[in-house]
Amino acid sequence: MRKSLLFALSCLAVGCSSVETNGLLVDYAFDPLEFNGAFADDHMLMGAAVPTVQCSTSSDCTVPGASPTQLSCDAAACTGTAEVRLPLAVDLSSATLPTQVVQLGVSAVTVKKIAYWIKSDTVNVALPKIDIYVASSAAKDEHDSTAVLVGSVTPLSARATACSGSSDHAGDTSAGSSPVCDVTLTSAGSSALAQFCKDYQQSFQFIVHTELSAKAGDAIPSGGIDFLLRPTVIFTVLR
Repeated sequence: MRKSLLFALSCLAVGCSSVETNGLLVDYAFDPLEFNGAFADDHMLMGAAVPTVQCSTSSDCTVPGASPTQLSCDAAACTGTAEVRLPLAVDLSSATLPTQVVQLGVSAVTVKKIAYWIKSDTVNVALPKIDIYVASSAAKDEHDSTAVLVGSVTPLSARATACSGSSDHAGDTSAGSSPVCDVTLTSAGSSALAQFCKDYQQSFQFIVHTELSAKAGDAIPSGGIDFLLRPTVIFTVLR
C-alpha cells in the first residue's frame, strides 16, 4: 500500500509520461563524463616525424620528447605506436538519482543513448576510433574479464572542431555550442551498462582506449583530445 502511494505521488511530482504494467519509466542523464588524453608536447617536438633512417635497433629511432609514442625498428624501418587509455570511475550511489529510483527500487534499466561532444582537439594527426568500455571498478584495463565494449567515438580529423558520428539533434545544454553526436551502441555493452546502473550501489568505470600507428616520415602524434560522454538510461521503477 505504501509503495503504491509513493508510486502515485511520484507520478504526480514528475508526470508519468510513460507507465508500463511493470512500473514507471524514468529517464536519467548522467553528469557529463570528461576524458582528457595527451600525446607529446607540441613545443618539444617542433613537428618532428618518425625517423626515415635505415635502422638496426630501436635506439636508432629515438626522438626526444616523443612519449607516449613508442618508436621501434621493424624490418629496418622506424615505426611508432601511441596508445591512450583513460579510466573514469562512476559512483551512482553518490549521484542525484531520481527520487523514485531511490525510494521505490529498480526492476530493470535500458540504455537510451550515449551522447558525446568534442571540447577541444589539438592533436596534429587524425585520430582513429576511440573505443568505450564499461567495466567493474577493479578492472585494470579494457582486457579485464568484466570489461565490455559499449561503442566508439568515430574517427576524427586532425584538430577536429566537432564530432563526426551520428548527429544528436536534441543536443545537450552542457555542450554549449558544440555539436553533439550519439555513440552507436553494442548490444552486449548496453546490457552490461544497464546492469551496472541497476546495481547502482556498486561503483563501476568507463575506460576509453585508442591506438595510433605511424610509419617512417609520418608526424609524431602531439597535442591532446578532450571530449565528454553523457549516457542517458531509463529506469523501470518498481510499483
